[in-house]
Amino acid sequence: MRGSTVQSIPHTAPEDRHRDHLLERLHNLRTVVPVFAQELAAARRQAARLRIENQRLVAEVRRLQRTRRNEPARATDAARREPVARS
Repeated sequence: MRGSTVQSIPHTAPEDRHRDHLLERLHNLRTVVPVFAQELAAARRQAARLRIENQRLVAEVRRLQRTRRNEPARATDAARREPVARS
């Protein structure tokens, strides 16, 4: 059939279509998974930074609470705490 302008359309069996579909999905996963891996690594690094920052803030709050407990009471604070005697 040389010189024929009619091209035959290849018949694809269901198994071939399924295989092609799976290969396409595999290719898609190979492009998407590295992106997810990078995002996961970045999220883990950020979580570690936030844990360190949280520990620092908790330590600072505890230091401020200790400092406040050890300060002498101011006159205005003492006046607020003591009930006023009425006659």
